[in-house]
Amino acid sequence: MWLSKDERYFDTESGEEVDGEEMDWSTENHPDVTPCEGHRHANTVQTRQVWTPEYVCLDLDGAGVALSPVLAAARTATEGLSPLYTHHGGRHALR
Repeated sequence: MWLSKDERYFDTESGEEVDGEEMDWSTENHPDVTPCEGHRHANTVQTRQVWTPEYVCLDLDGAGVALSPVLAAARTATEGLSPLYTHHGGRHALR
């Protein structure tokens, strides 16, 4: 498992997570501005740092699972390459 730090939005009253697409960001720092219809005012949410887990299986056969055809093709295409780094960049270097 890999943990990534992420930024999420939460309702200031209920504490429930809110989709960032729901906010009218033009209202940020403007308490008297009315948000666009169907959106919420930016001052009704707070931004928090959260840890998001990403799961990795290193032994597919041992786990009894198989890659989908698309992922199997992608894996075949990258065989012979060693990861330079793998977190979100997907960059590879030749061995």
